[in-house]
Amino acid sequence: MSSTAHSSLAGCLQRLPVELALKILCDAALLGLAYDRTWAVSLARVSSTVRHVVEPILHPTMVVGIHNAAMIEALAQDPHSTHVLNSVKRFILTFFPGDPIFSTDRATAHVNFDISHLLIHFTSLESVDAPYDILRFIVLVRTVRLRRLALRFGALHDITKLADGSLSHVTHLEGCLPSQFTHIVPRDWVPAILAAVPALTCLAFNIAAADFRSKPTYLGGDADTLPDILRLVLERRTVQRVVLHLPRDHISNWPMFKATLSRFNDSRIY
Repeated sequence: MSSTAHSSLAGCLQRLPVELALKILCDAALLGLAYDRTWAVSLARVSSTVRHVVEPILHPTMVVGIHNAAMIEALAQDPHSTHVLNSVKRFILTFFPGDPIFSTDRATAHVNFDISHLLIHFTSLESVDAPYDILRFIVLVRTVRLRRLALRFGALHDITKLADGSLSHVTHLEGCLPSQFTHIVPRDWVPAILAAVPALTCLAFNIAAADFRSKPTYLGGDADTLPDILRLVLERRTVQRVVLHLPRDHISNWPMFKATLSRFNDSRIY
């Protein structure tokens, strides 16, 4: 973060109550880690007070990207790193292992990631943001009791293929809607998800996301099925919040989504 950015941020924060400013920075660090760890870590340099509240978020989080995957694999096999890996509470994998990585619209070498050496060290893991092919191994680890789960690069209903009972402690769930090109209907997959995650209190749908790999950036989420999806989810009274991630600049049919959302008047929808 540049000195100019720091000054601008400091000016904005000074006009807010201290508690609110710190809460904003903590939330920014929590969200930023999944997409830009360097930026999130830079928040700790705003001030000693901010560093004190942000560090507990940064240290227990492991973010594996294409540039550090090999290093993380090596650390997982180093006995001297065991205590560090044991403290990981949040694991994020930002790429799909085995897929080509694109740079300036050209495919580069495939990047793989072997999570097997890490699994034995996940004794404190509570939150995972990863593709299904990685997640299906994590949930089998006896010492893992996930509370938060984000399914990256895949439709949310894929979690129904995981081992029975593996998500019994999950309260927060995030993922993409099924593609508009599939034949699966909400009355089939929504109840299946709710049954697989009985403790669910917060459900987030990624209708579209700026970092998704598809072009154009559009993740299905047919506006015609959204009312049925919301209705089925909201029937579960234990669900306290339904979050729709709708970055309007990346949705080709934004007016339709907006019209659909206007039909609901439920304080649980965000």
